[in-house]
Amino acid sequence: MASSKVSDDVIDAIAAQPWVLDHQVGMVGISYPGISQLFVASTQPPSLNSITPLSVLDDSYRSTLYPGGILNTGFAVKWTSEIGRAHV
Repeated sequence: MASSKVSDDVIDAIAAQPWVLDHQVGMVGISYPGISQLFVASTQPPSLNSITPLSVLDDSYRSTLYPGGILNTGFAVKWTSEIGRAHV
């Protein structure tokens, strides 16, 4: 997952394009891209006008990392450790 600095830079780069109305951008995504929007929006980039996260989780610990109380040793371990490093 991208760090908040990288996310802010991407938002600013898109907002600076001449075809972007009022230099304001929005984000939309399902599942992982939806969850990513929540993290990006938490940094409040000035050019981010709106987000539309779809099919996001309310508790990624229980539903992704430990579904049913069992450690998901697939992508979830790496994903949660990357999120933790990016948002500390």
